[in-house]
Amino acid sequence: MSVSAMILRSRRRRKYGMQQSSMIRTRFEELKFCQYLASVITSEIAYGKANEIMEFASAILGEKPVFAGLKGYRASSSKNRINEDDEDYETVRISKIPKTIVMRHLRDKVLPMVLKRMDNLGRGRDNEFQPRLLTLKKMFGLSDVEAEVVFFYYLRDTSHDLDSFLENVGLSFSSYIKLKSFGHCVLGIKRREILKALSKGTLLKTGLLICSELERGIELSGWCKDYLSDISKRELKHKFYTTGNDSELSLSDFSLAEDEQLVLRDLLKGAGRCNILLYGRPGTGKTSLAKTLAKEYGKGLISINIPESDDPKERISGLQAALYLAEGPKTLVLVDEAEELLGSESFFFKKELSKSKVNELLDDHKHKIIWISNDTYAIHPSTMRRFSYTLEFKKLGSKDRIKVLQHELRKKKLDGIFTDEELKEISHDYSVDAGGIVNAVALAGIKRKQNKDALLKKVRAVLKSHERVTTGKAETNKVKKSFGTYSLEGLNASQDLGEIIPIIRRYEDFRRASSETRSLALLLYGMPGTGKSEFVHYLGHVLDKQVLLKRASDIQSKWVGETEKNIAEAFHEAKRDEGILFFDEADTFLYPRSSAQRSWEKSFTNEILAQLDAYSGITVFATNDIDGLDHAALRRFKFKIEFRPLKPEGNLHFYNTLLMPLFSGEAKPSAEQIAVLKNICNLTPGDFIAVRDRFEFSDRAEITHRRLIDALVAEVKHKKGEKIMIGFGGGR
Repeated sequence: MSVSAMILRSRRRRKYGMQQSSMIRTRFEELKFCQYLASVITSEIAYGKANEIMEFASAILGEKPVFAGLKGYRASSSKNRINEDDEDYETVRISKIPKTIVMRHLRDKVLPMVLKRMDNLGRGRDNEFQPRLLTLKKMFGLSDVEAEVVFFYYLRDTSHDLDSFLENVGLSFSSYIKLKSFGHCVLGIKRREILKALSKGTLLKTGLLICSELERGIELSGWCKDYLSDISKRELKHKFYTTGNDSELSLSDFSLAEDEQLVLRDLLKGAGRCNILLYGRPGTGKTSLAKTLAKEYGKGLISINIPESDDPKERISGLQAALYLAEGPKTLVLVDEAEELLGSESFFFKKELSKSKVNELLDDHKHKIIWISNDTYAIHPSTMRRFSYTLEFKKLGSKDRIKVLQHELRKKKLDGIFTDEELKEISHDYSVDAGGIVNAVALAGIKRKQNKDALLKKVRAVLKSHERVTTGKAETNKVKKSFGTYSLEGLNASQDLGEIIPIIRRYEDFRRASSETRSLALLLYGMPGTGKSEFVHYLGHVLDKQVLLKRASDIQSKWVGETEKNIAEAFHEAKRDEGILFFDEADTFLYPRSSAQRSWEKSFTNEILAQLDAYSGITVFATNDIDGLDHAALRRFKFKIEFRPLKPEGNLHFYNTLLMPLFSGEAKPSAEQIAVLKNICNLTPGDFIAVRDRFEFSDRAEITHRRLIDALVAEVKHKKGEKIMIGFGGGR
C-alpha cells in the first residue's frame, strides 16, 4: 500500500469518527494486536518500515493519539490535502518526515501507549477466544509458543488489516522459512524458542498447520479456523472422530478363509502399528467386518470423520488431528471412504499434494488402522505397498447369505422357523451383505407364533430396501422362474437337448471329484424367441443351480480397466455360488477382433476368453447372430446348439401347452384349424408366449381358436424377411 493511500485511509477514518479499527472483535484479539505492534516497534525491521508501522498503530489505537506528536509536520503541497477549512482534518504528510523522527515518535510516544493498553487488556478475561485456544492447547499438548503460532495464523487469516500490514512490511509468513527467520519480529518470542517449537513438528503432525511440499507455503487448517471462529458448535474431538461399536455380527458371519483370519488376528493382536486395506464394491460388508474385528479382539473403535472439503490437504489435516488424539494400542482406527485420501493418482486429486504426502501419512502414525475403499485404481503402487495386508471384498453369494441367515435365526433361537427352500429363495433374490441380513432379522421382529407369510413379507421388504440403498438398484441378473409346465418336447434344436443334460451332470461329477481346471461352455444360437434363454434357466432348475445372467450393461464401463474387472468378477461370482454363468446377447461380448476399430473392443473379447480358459464351471453364451461373434472364439465351446423355428408338431405342442388353458371349457380346435396351425412357418415358443400374454385377461367367452391362430400368424408377419402364412380362407 502506498503512503498516499495510507494517508487517505487515515483521513477517511477520522472523517467517520473511527478511532479504532473494525478488525478488533474481542479483548483477546486486541491484546494480541498490541503485542504484535509492540514487538515490531522494537524489532530490527522497524526502521525500514516505520511509516507502515504508524499506519498499523493508528488502526489499533486510533489516529489522533498516534499522530498527535507529529501535527507540526503538515503536508507541503495541495496534492494530498483535503478541505483545509475543516478543523477536524489534521493531515500529516508522513513521507516528508525523517525516519529518525518517526522512529523516535514510535518508541517514545506510541510504544508507551501500546504497553499501557496491553496492561489494561491483560486484566480482563476474554470469554470467546481464550477458552477455545486453551482447549486446543490442552488436547494437542501444545507449548505456549506453539499456541501463539496457531493464534497468530488465525488472526492473519481472519483480519484484513493485519494481513495487509504484514504484506506491506514483507512478512506475510505464507512461507515456513519466513516464519523461522522473522517470526520473532512480530510474535515477540525469542527466535531460538520459535525454532525449537517448530523443530518438534507438532503443529504439522497434528494437522493444525498445513505445509505444502518443499516448505513453500504454510496456512492454518480449515477445521482449526472454524473451531476458533466458533463455527462448529460440536465438542472438538467429535469433529474428528466418533467412538462406539454397534456391530452385532461375529467373524463366522463372514466368508473369510482360515488363513485370512489368522493374518488379521496376528496384525490386530500383535505389537506395533499396522495398515490394513479392505476394498471392494459398496455394500459388500467391509465396514461391518472392521467393526466386528474390533469387537472380536477387544479393541475400542474410533471411526474417523474425514473433513468435507474439496482440498485433499484439508482432509489429510483432519485425519492427522484425529490420529494424534486417538488413544494407543487398545484402539482400532477405522477410516471409511479412504479413496478420498489415498487416491493420489486420481484426476481430481490436487497435484500439489503428491503421493509422498499420502505415503508419509501411512508411515508416520503409531496406530492400528483399517482403511476402507470402494476401489484401488487411483491408489499409487508405492502406496499399496505400504499396507500390511489387503483384502478384496466380493459380493456375498447365495450360500454365504443362507449361512448368515441361519446364524442370525439360531442366535435368536428361531432356527427352523423358515424352510430350507424359503431361506434359499430369500438369499437368491436379494444381493445384500451380512449387515443387511442382520438388520432385516432384527427389524422384522420375528417370533415363532407370528404368521410366517407376514414375516417373510417383512424380511423381504427390509432386504429389498437395503439392496436398493447399497447397490443403487434392485438385483436383476438373477432370474427366478417357474418350470411346472416346461418340457423339452416340441423344441427344434440342432442337437437332442435331452442328451445334453446327462452330459452336463457327468461333467459336474467330474469337476467336483477332480482338481483339474476344465470349463464346459455352451453356445446357443438362433432367431429370437426360439427358447435359448428359457433352456438355460431350465438347466439351472434341473441341476439345482442358480443362473447368473450377465448383459452388456452389467459389464461394460466407461472407466479404464473397469470392464475387465467386471468380467473377472462375474466369473468369480459364478464360481463362488457354483452357478451357471449366462452371457446373453453374446455378440456384444465376443466382438470380432479382426474387425475391431477400438482397442477396448479387442481387450473386451480377450478378457472374456482368458477368463473362460481359466474357469472351471458351466458357462453359456446365447446370441441371435452367430455371424457377429469372434470366429476364433467358437472353438472354446464344447457344444454349439442352434435353436430353430418350431416344426409342425412343435406348433401343436406349444398351442396345447400355452394357449389351450385360456379356454374355460374343453373346446378343441377343428381338424382344419389344426392343419392351419401346423402349417404356419417360422413360429417360435416366444410367439405363443406373446399371444398368451395378450389374451390372458380377455373375456374367456370371446376367445376362439380362430382368433388365437390369427394372432400367431400376425406374430410371424412382424418377422423381417421370414416366410409367413395368410389367415383362414387363403393359400398358405
